[in-house]
Amino acid sequence: MTYQQIKWLIFVVPALAIGLWEYIRHEWLLSIISMELGNWLTPLFVLAFSILINSKLFQILEKNQRELEQEKMKQAIINERQEISRELHDSISQSLFLLSVKIQQLHHSDQKKIVEIESTIDKIQSNVRHSIKHLRTPDLQDWNSALHDLLDPMRRQRPDIKFHVNWPFQNQNYTMEEKVHFFWIIREGLINVLKHGDQVSNVTIIGTPNKIELIDDGTDLIAEDAQPHYGLEMMKDRAKSINWKLCLVRERNQTVLRLEKGENAR
Repeated sequence: MTYQQIKWLIFVVPALAIGLWEYIRHEWLLSIISMELGNWLTPLFVLAFSILINSKLFQILEKNQRELEQEKMKQAIINERQEISRELHDSISQSLFLLSVKIQQLHHSDQKKIVEIESTIDKIQSNVRHSIKHLRTPDLQDWNSALHDLLDPMRRQRPDIKFHVNWPFQNQNYTMEEKVHFFWIIREGLINVLKHGDQVSNVTIIGTPNKIELIDDGTDLIAEDAQPHYGLEMMKDRAKSINWKLCLVRERNQTVLRLEKGENAR
């Protein structure tokens, strides 16, 4: 049953119930039920009939809505994997091109050049492992569980850093597409903290319906890094695609990666 059919049935069922009751009452029950009593029974009958029928229709509608959300999540994940595949392809292509150039120079090179080539090969392997790991998509239906699954390996990797999650509200405010992008943005932000953060001892993830923040207490690397940051630009593009805004700021001696909904963004 389609959404439109269910909607029209919800509208039509009460009218049919009233019409059916009034017909039966005037045709066969006038001798048994007085007019005044019938007027009192009419709203009760319509209420009971509507609850009985419409509750089934609402169950079907909710089921269809859940299935639609699941399909949207699957499509968002498929799109995400396609994007990762393109990034993986570009990364490997660039690395292989650089490697081929260095190999061509090998017969003119010394031991230092050979070490550089070995380093390039190690980077290719690291990029491939990193990209393949990103293809594993968690179950985002249970958002808090997905966050903790993301943080567990990072806690093992960096036991010197304390990770905190402050996410007190339910996540029905988010669509599945938003959850997918939020997850990848948070993960990319955490990876950047682990890679580039200096003297970090605490990392906090704070979630509200209209704002998400990733906060670390490391030293200020924003001013020092004058070069464009590809990971940051990628996160901004993700945020923009779902009408959110992302910025990286320094507040109260902390680095804050802030994600805000479009109309609430500063």
